[in-house]
Amino acid sequence: MRTTLFNDFDSLSLFQWKFNTIAECSNCPIPINRLVVSKPLINIDTNTLLSVGGVTSAAIILSLSDYGSQCPTHNKEIIVHKNISSFPEYYCCTMDYAEDLQRKKDDIQLSSLELKIKEDFEFAGASFELVGIVYFQEMHYTVHVKGPTHPNFLPNRTGRWFYHDGLKPTIVKNKPIYGLLFENSPNLKINLLKFELKPYILIYKVNLNDFL
Repeated sequence: MRTTLFNDFDSLSLFQWKFNTIAECSNCPIPINRLVVSKPLINIDTNTLLSVGGVTSAAIILSLSDYGSQCPTHNKEIIVHKNISSFPEYYCCTMDYAEDLQRKKDDIQLSSLELKIKEDFEFAGASFELVGIVYFQEMHYTVHVKGPTHPNFLPNRTGRWFYHDGLKPTIVKNKPIYGLLFENSPNLKINLLKFELKPYILIYKVNLNDFL
């Protein structure tokens, strides 16, 4: 499922981060400087989630922060410093644990993992506002989305959460609606073994603070 979804996002620049990275090795005369453009969907691996106690905002911050690597010449541990050179409109990440659970893999570590999703947090002079959660279950995607417009669902309720299941049609005011959409708030504290809806993708609106 990941391959198809990633391909759909590959051409969307509004999700791509640009970083200037500086890798300094004490044995190298010149630091290695690179411009790195991220994939539109950034991956959050299960070990990272476990290391931060399931707090997704902490895992997201780690995905945008400095990281450890190896000097390719001297085979020694170094720190790669990441400076954000360009912010996208949205931060969008996938979480590995969902792939493992969907394949019915048993992982004792996951049995104790409880996700804690923050609706708002700040990092590097930008604020992040949760606007979408994508789930994968029963072989199709569903989504919680914040503030959608819909001709039959009070389009001015921009601050409300809605749940959408594209495979379940319904009738509203004697008109067919192709996809069940109704007002509903997501669970933001989730025991992975108890909740049917397990977040696979988190989407945050990125707002730059005034001083940037």
